[in-house]
Amino acid sequence: MPSLSTLASSFFTVALLATAFAKKHNAGKWSETPVTAASSELLYATLADENAYNSAVEDFICVRVVEGLESRASTTNKHVRQADATTSYKFIVGGCLVRKEFGGRCFDSYFYPACGNFDVVISPTAKTGDYAVKSITVHEVESKH
Repeated sequence: MPSLSTLASSFFTVALLATAFAKKHNAGKWSETPVTAASSELLYATLADENAYNSAVEDFICVRVVEGLESRASTTNKHVRQADATTSYKFIVGGCLVRKEFGGRCFDSYFYPACGNFDVVISPTAKTGDYAVKSITVHEVESKH
C-alpha cells in the first residue's frame, strides 16, 4: 500500500500538470477572475493616468463600481518588467462618461449625466510593462431569449 506522502506527492504532481495544461490551453482566452481591491486599484490608477491611453480610445470614463473581471494571459509579450505584466484584464464596470482628466474613480457627490455599463480592457505596454487602457466600449448584454 502506498504511503500517505507518496499519495500526496502524486496528487500534487497531477494538480501541477492540470494547471500547466489549463494555462497553456486557455492562453489567449478570457477567463473569469475574482475582483479584488488590488485589481480595482489597478483599474482606477490606469484610468486616472492621462498618458496611459491607447490613441484609439475616444471615450473616457470614471468608475462607480467594478461589476466583473476577466483576465487573459498573453504569450507574445516578452519585454515586460512586472511579474504579472503578461496578463490583460477586461473589467466590466458601472461608470460614467467624463473628460479625460476626470478618469478613474467617480466622485460620490457629483451628478454624471451619461452613465452605463462599460468594458474596459487594460494591458501592459511592450515598451515599459506599465498598464495602459486599450479600449473602453459599451458592455453588451447577451439576451437570454
